[in-house]
Amino acid sequence: MFKPAWQSKNVQTRKRAVKKLTDQTIIAYIAKNDKEDSDVRKEAIMKLTDQTVLIDIIKHEKDNYYAFIRRVAVEKLTDQLVLSDIAKNDKDNWVRMKAIEKLTDKTLLLDVAKNTKDCDVREVAVEKLINNTPTQEVCVDIAKISVSANCGIKAVEKLIDESMLADVAMNAVNHAVCYSAAKKMTDQLLFKEVALKTKKLDIQEYAIEKIFNENFLEEIAKSGNGSYSYKAVEKLKNQTILIDVAKNAIHVEARKAAIKKINNQKALIDIAINEKDYHTIRGEAVRKLVDQAVLANIAVNDVSVEVRIIAIEKINDQSVLKEIVLTEIDIKESSAVCRAAIIKITDNLFYKNLKKEKCHKWGGGYCIICCKECEHQNWTSIGKCRRICTICGKQEEAGHRYKQITDDYYYGSWYECTVCGNRYQDMGVG
Repeated sequence: MFKPAWQSKNVQTRKRAVKKLTDQTIIAYIAKNDKEDSDVRKEAIMKLTDQTVLIDIIKHEKDNYYAFIRRVAVEKLTDQLVLSDIAKNDKDNWVRMKAIEKLTDKTLLLDVAKNTKDCDVREVAVEKLINNTPTQEVCVDIAKISVSANCGIKAVEKLIDESMLADVAMNAVNHAVCYSAAKKMTDQLLFKEVALKTKKLDIQEYAIEKIFNENFLEEIAKSGNGSYSYKAVEKLKNQTILIDVAKNAIHVEARKAAIKKINNQKALIDIAINEKDYHTIRGEAVRKLVDQAVLANIAVNDVSVEVRIIAIEKINDQSVLKEIVLTEIDIKESSAVCRAAIIKITDNLFYKNLKKEKCHKWGGGYCIICCKECEHQNWTSIGKCRRICTICGKQEEAGHRYKQITDDYYYGSWYECTVCGNRYQDMGVG
């Protein structure tokens, strides 16, 4: 029985036959079922007019070997919703790119740009949106999601609303786009919002540079958002505000920066004596004190050795320094404080008498008076694998009994002390 030419075993015959066909049902059948030659299927798809059939081919042609068949079918599609779905979800990049090229609906383009995981597809969608007179809202979305600096900055250039610019400055994916948006801003209140909310430190710094309102700067300095909050302090001049920041800011660096700018000795004394949480804050305040009586009190009574030493370095009264030495010299925990005071004493007779009466007074492995190092000739055990010099009080690890617990020639083996559990790793060859 005679077979129609489109059923011929000869590929070229089938191709010529398809070109002459007009029956959409037969064309659809060939487009779906002629697996012997992809060119025949391509010819059939190019002649299809039924969108439903085209969609069916795209959805059911799973073999990635025939991905180009899906691409040819996409070229014939006009259904915007289907094209959007293909652009986001098809497993083949070329198919997705072909779909986004065919997509024209602005709402669907924006949806693809926001939701696709394919950066190439996203950038094509963004580019198409930019070139089609987008609304301000669309420009914000484009600027925030664009990986490409070029597309994002183009969107920023179209923005007029400063609140939208602030949104982009804080939330854009591309850093250059964030900076571009920040540079277009002028509103002080919005600069404050950016400085308080952004997680991008250089954008925060830029926003702070643009703020001149001291109340806004105070709020930023006290907020503790980001490492650059202390930059706000550098712009402050009002002493009342600086004192408030020094006492109440969250970031230690902001508090220290404020103290450096405070001239009020009463406020500095209050901080130096009453700050309970951070000894570094007290120390910064002590560095600016001039009252010798207050410094003497801190040198003797502060709980921090570091702060006491800072106070001693500021004391000029020799009688106060001598009193500190005589009071502290027999207290082992105060050896560093005592040594700091001895260094500042200029009375040679006092020093000679002290050396004669007290030498050697050991602290931290050396004599705090003459600085001679202890020879550590007398050790005693103080627990598992630790010992202490009974002369100067220095402690160290000693007497470990190590056993190999892992064997690794390349990265290095681990050893553990069977007495105290201390571990170390030797050097491998890797």
